[in-house]
Amino acid sequence: MAVEPGSEMNPASTMSPVPNWLRAWAWLTLVAALPLAVLGAETTTKGVGMADQVSLREPWYFFTLNLKETPVGLLIEHAHRLFGWAVGLCAIVLAVGLQLAATGWRRYLGWLALAMVSAQGIFGILRVKWNALAGDELAAFHGCFAQLAFATLVAVAVLLSRTWQTPNAAAHLRKLAIAFVVLVYVQIVFGAIVRHLLHPHAQRLHVLLAFAVVGLAFSLVTRLRASGDPASRLGRVLLVLVLIQPIFGVEAWMRRFAVPGVLPKMVPNDWALDFTRSGHHLLGTAIFLVSVALTVLVCRTARTNEASVSTDQPLGDAA
Repeated sequence: MAVEPGSEMNPASTMSPVPNWLRAWAWLTLVAALPLAVLGAETTTKGVGMADQVSLREPWYFFTLNLKETPVGLLIEHAHRLFGWAVGLCAIVLAVGLQLAATGWRRYLGWLALAMVSAQGIFGILRVKWNALAGDELAAFHGCFAQLAFATLVAVAVLLSRTWQTPNAAAHLRKLAIAFVVLVYVQIVFGAIVRHLLHPHAQRLHVLLAFAVVGLAFSLVTRLRASGDPASRLGRVLLVLVLIQPIFGVEAWMRRFAVPGVLPKMVPNDWALDFTRSGHHLLGTAIFLVSVALTVLVCRTARTNEASVSTDQPLGDAA
């Protein structure tokens, strides 16, 4: 019996464009990168970005340190570098794996992820090497670019997932979702300028844009729920994060900028200040990454030629 091209029995129509292990590896690469966000936040909060003034060391250098005698700041800084090496290795495996085993445009996603991870590592090296020339400015740039690197890993993982191949019921929200993710990133940039440079205009804009982020988040999530698209599940997570974030923002602001007679950079560190400052930064990162994942899903199209993909696949399934 002859098989019609494009029918259900055609092997080409049931072939997965990405092997399951590569889907899982994309999520693993993202998970491996998350400690970098935590350690990077603590590096800035505690002011230990220059704990080691040697810009580049071997990845195994961390294991030569005496954990009991080494200052905490140096441990944080080198743990940050160690995870950077680990994420770079994961990105290399992802790039080579997709090039060899994936089909179509998906083969190039790994190289994009590797390029962003590598660029971020280079900027980290330059941040230390050129600290005397533009330390704070480079630190702010390094932090802003880190968000783009994280966003790339999120986007790649979502683009490789089966959920992205399901029909889209929220295509009419594409422009709104893109506008929201751009707004969140601009908010993060002004936050980084405040965090590193204490610029007065950035302080005002960071606070004012927070109102716009909350308002647009409510609008986007409400419309997503009405569409019934699977991306609405991420919308609920986004809304919770957006509602919690101002609490950390106000507390971090008051503890750093409202201490009578003390300049912001001279405020002594304590556990409460560190927790609120790093927590505010990490929540901002989480909001941005969730909004990126949501936007990628909202921008997807139905892949009717991939008949083996179930339309009721759970959101974010990497298998």
